[in-house]
Amino acid sequence: MVSAAPDTVYVDRPSRPQRVMLKLVKVRLYNAEHSLDGFAILDDGSERTLILPSAVQHLHLTKEPEILPLRTVRHEVIHLQGATVSFEISPAHSLKSRYSIHHAFTAYELSLSEHSYPVKSLQRKYAHLQKLPLPSVDKVQPVLLIGSDFPHLLLPKQPVRAGPPGSPIAVCTALGWALQGPATLSHRAADLPHCYFTMSPASELQRHVERLWEVDVSPYANIKTATRSKEDQQALELLEQRTVKVEVDGVTRYATPLLRRKASPSLWAPKNTLLPQLRSTERRLAKDPALADTYCQEIQKLEQSGYVTPLPSETVDSSTESWYLPHHVVHHNGKARIVYNCSYQHNGQSLNNQLLPGPTLGPSLLGVLLRFREHCVAISGDIKAMFHQVRLLPEDKPLLRFLWRSMKRVEEPTVYEWQVLPFGTTCSPCCATYALQRHAKDNSQGHDDIQHLVETAFYVDNCLTSLTSASKAKTIIDRMRQLLLTGGFDIRQWASNIPSVVEHLPAEAKAASTELWLSQYRQDPEEPALGLRWNCLTDRLGYRHRPVEYSQPTLRNVYKVLATQYDPLGYLIPFTTRAKILVQDLWKVGVGWDDPIQPEALLDLWNQWESELAYLPQVEIPRCYVPPEADSDMPRREAHIFCDASERAYGAVEYLRTQDSQDEVHIAFVMARSRVSPRKQLSMPRLELCAALAGAQLAKVTMTELSLTPQHITLWTDSTTVLTWLNSDSCRYKSLWAPELQKFKSSLKAATGVTRSARGRRRAEETSVLWGYHLPPSSSIPDIDNWDGLIKATHETLHGAANDHSNPAMTAADVLAAELHLLQQSQRDSFPEEVDALATSKPISRQSRLVMLAPEYDAAVGLMRVGGRLRRAEDLDPDSMHPIILDPKHYVTKLLIKNMTLTYYILVPSESSQSSGDDTGSCEEESPSSAINTAVLHVRSGVLLLWSQRWQICPLRDSVCTSHPSGQLELTALAPTTSRWADAQRSESMDTDAFLMALRRFIARRGKPFEILADRGTNFRGGAAELQASFAALEEPLQNQLADQQIEFRFNPPGSPHFGGTWEREIKTIKGALQVVLRDQTVAEPVLQTVLIEVEGLLNAKPLGYISSDAADPDPVTPNLLLMGRRDASLPQAIYASSDLLSRRRWRHSQILADHFWSHFIRRHLPDLQKRSKRHSDTDNLTIGQVVMVVDSQLPRAQWPIGRVVKICPGSDGRVRAAEVRINGQTYLRPVVRLVRLPAWEDEDDPS
Repeated sequence: MVSAAPDTVYVDRPSRPQRVMLKLVKVRLYNAEHSLDGFAILDDGSERTLILPSAVQHLHLTKEPEILPLRTVRHEVIHLQGATVSFEISPAHSLKSRYSIHHAFTAYELSLSEHSYPVKSLQRKYAHLQKLPLPSVDKVQPVLLIGSDFPHLLLPKQPVRAGPPGSPIAVCTALGWALQGPATLSHRAADLPHCYFTMSPASELQRHVERLWEVDVSPYANIKTATRSKEDQQALELLEQRTVKVEVDGVTRYATPLLRRKASPSLWAPKNTLLPQLRSTERRLAKDPALADTYCQEIQKLEQSGYVTPLPSETVDSSTESWYLPHHVVHHNGKARIVYNCSYQHNGQSLNNQLLPGPTLGPSLLGVLLRFREHCVAISGDIKAMFHQVRLLPEDKPLLRFLWRSMKRVEEPTVYEWQVLPFGTTCSPCCATYALQRHAKDNSQGHDDIQHLVETAFYVDNCLTSLTSASKAKTIIDRMRQLLLTGGFDIRQWASNIPSVVEHLPAEAKAASTELWLSQYRQDPEEPALGLRWNCLTDRLGYRHRPVEYSQPTLRNVYKVLATQYDPLGYLIPFTTRAKILVQDLWKVGVGWDDPIQPEALLDLWNQWESELAYLPQVEIPRCYVPPEADSDMPRREAHIFCDASERAYGAVEYLRTQDSQDEVHIAFVMARSRVSPRKQLSMPRLELCAALAGAQLAKVTMTELSLTPQHITLWTDSTTVLTWLNSDSCRYKSLWAPELQKFKSSLKAATGVTRSARGRRRAEETSVLWGYHLPPSSSIPDIDNWDGLIKATHETLHGAANDHSNPAMTAADVLAAELHLLQQSQRDSFPEEVDALATSKPISRQSRLVMLAPEYDAAVGLMRVGGRLRRAEDLDPDSMHPIILDPKHYVTKLLIKNMTLTYYILVPSESSQSSGDDTGSCEEESPSSAINTAVLHVRSGVLLLWSQRWQICPLRDSVCTSHPSGQLELTALAPTTSRWADAQRSESMDTDAFLMALRRFIARRGKPFEILADRGTNFRGGAAELQASFAALEEPLQNQLADQQIEFRFNPPGSPHFGGTWEREIKTIKGALQVVLRDQTVAEPVLQTVLIEVEGLLNAKPLGYISSDAADPDPVTPNLLLMGRRDASLPQAIYASSDLLSRRRWRHSQILADHFWSHFIRRHLPDLQKRSKRHSDTDNLTIGQVVMVVDSQLPRAQWPIGRVVKICPGSDGRVRAAEVRINGQTYLRPVVRLVRLPAWEDEDDPS
């Protein structure tokens, strides 16, 4: 066993009753004329031979310095500063046999414990040990440990003598016989109870981490009035029985005992044990002369103040106990401070381990801060060297000694003894607080208010309180200074937000910043206030930021940074909770204490959070809850606590609502507490209950700590489940939750929508009458299965007439009011952040699932509507252009679906996954009215585009055109935007006449469009002029009759073909495919005409989208379905060889060209469906149940199979690359690149 104690390293077992025997042999050590008899341990598990420093000194061995890394079984490495020596050794029974030992290691800290073996009893017990020359081992301390670097001294020279199982063995080595094994006298090892306590560096770090988060937990009860433990009771008895008054320099002070534990052993440590620590401190100070001078001056000040006393050398050993404290320098807040290590251990004992910490006698830090903010006049002070004002009893002084020689390193150090309580002992805070309160109590006659302040306004040596007027504060300061000074407690560093309160004090009694404020009019008088920053001029509390330097971000450094964030009131919880969640995520991914933060996403979150720390000094809150004009004893005060939980964290925040005599309402933040949700996933009701418990704890703190007790404390939660549990008498709560929740459950009320502390302030400014405004209880919802019933129940709830049968029937206004309230409540439940943002004219988050809808806030009705691109649809009513947004999962929406009209736009839940990281919703311009008009599909609006293409055409004849001259063909293509179907026509030329004839053919076949969109071609402009002239030439009656049917031409700007939108893409697809198919072929005119019509049919058979979520319905919506009102009917198709292109059968020629067009069209059209113009990140995997369109060039023309995914086939990287699709009862395996997702409504039940 190796112990990592700082003073001694045990390389064998610690001294205790032996149960296992090590191989001990009696030997003699030699060095020239010097020799030493002793015992040696033969240790096969040690890599080095070790010798005690006492043996080295006795043998006068020559030492060569060396540093030995000593590794323990816990993988700890201790670097020992020592030396190597060489000597000779012989067995005690044969002194002529000598063996050389070279490079044995020795160090001052090495120690080997004593051993005692029942050798004689074992020899009588076991026959195999009888008659062996075994040495007697009784309280033997070995001087040597021989390791495996001398194996010839460890190997058995004779067969090992072994007995029955459980008995020891005897081994004969070159140094003699030795016993090894169990030391019991029975064959069976004694079954004795053992208790082990092991503390590793990791567990110590974990303990500090737990202490770091303790500030987030509110106490369940006032610690001061809680039941004392037996140790606390013992400590109080010691203080009450043994505290005495002593006269020091004409001042009556209190002397308290050190709070020793019962049956505490005597403490004794030789002076020489502290010499290594003293030398280490001196070496460090010698490297920095300025620091050494400061060190000497500080100890000299202690001596001059009478806090420590040097002892004459003849009196050092006269006491029955003596304990020495090592000391060293640390830097804190830019100052060098001397620290006395009262936890120093010697032989397994330390002073602090023998002392009781004592109870917490003073108020809590949180309570002092809360009361410090109550009134408009605040004061603060600090007791000068509070611990040093309490004396020690004579019998305790020898336990607090230290060595010092003023850096005169060649002289013998002087022993100093503490006369007062030092910093560092476990019981010093308790003893000092007891002495302060005892003095105030003993002199309380006529000073009851001062005694009360001493007990409630002092946190150790810091005094913070607030009063209603400057005159009261000034009087309190004077009386408190006078009273406490008689007990040796001198309060200095006085500060106030009102200069007149402290300006009469002497300069040494005022804070330095206050003195500069009063004398030099300094504008930033800041004082510390229990870890916070108090600006006396502005009377605001702020935070400090002390950057932490480290090489790289690791989990250890993350905790180091978090430990610097001190927030006793919880005002920074929205900020610090982000870091706590990040730490939890680091634990989940298994990051070690010193491993770099991975993955990169978490590292980016940490860097972002840490960069925001620089803004902490800008965060401030008012110190006082109310302005000075509202600070009186008569205002109405109410405390409102809001509780909420999410999947990652839960907590509560408290606000104080004060209504002054002028009926003005003032809202102030009081405190907040939050916790990160456990790593083990809990249900939301349970997390909400944890949040309610946090709120109940805040209420408890408010009632016990605030002297201005509010008339009402109301706790708010948006969880009806928690309210149901609290109102149920039959529920059995866990013992941890029951007391607090049952006590405050009558104050819990529902407040839907109040789910974040950031919105709590705005809610608190409203009148309390509005807070009870909520939906019917959720328990009644299953009984309401229709929209009308929900409207009626809501009306009754709002007007409180659920059981009043005399009420008249609902009016139309009542129905509209109830419906409006339901819709508002639905949006607040489903989209609280979006509603708040839009209501305050702020943009919604880019991660919101509504971002694609570009939502707008309708202030007239308090609802969000779809922004969209329908503003130019002049024939649509406002509700159709901007439908109200609803969540499909909300119960209001589920009932509304039965009565759904165009007024409502139900959000598709799957869009939430598409909106993340997307710029859609605002990047697209508003659609033209021609594309969104709801009139007749191809008559009300249309889009026309003309495109010229030249091919070789032969006249109509029965033979294949191979030798006749070629002609030219102009193709006219029309594509209405509303229904997106195509119309392909052949034109003889591209002049105005040809265009007008093509338009007449289109009107005759499809109907007249009212609007034509085109580019800047001369033929289009000429056509527009011709139409205008023809219209003007009509007779006036006919002109009036057709005035409303005039065609309007709209031309795109020059050089902007992308204005064409969908129809440009349609023509581009046709053009590309025809160019590849026809190339330089000579095509008969009937063949080309047939191919163009076939192409038109193929385009018009393309699905526009998938509406039904039932996979059994195979019919998507297509342009042909809109044109013909029935399913597409394609003739059976035959497959012809490419050689038939030279056949005289022009029918086959046309079908081959149509087949080629289909193949090339699929190749070009599929990538257009799959590609993204905005999102360049990884897309979501295909999932089971999604509706897809299968694209397969091997299928007959105009076939667009629609089906539902029933199975996915992910690869090794988790990406889905193939899936099984069910189409019309048949299942097909297809690659994902051949599947196009179609939008569909999400149903709760899968129809397939």
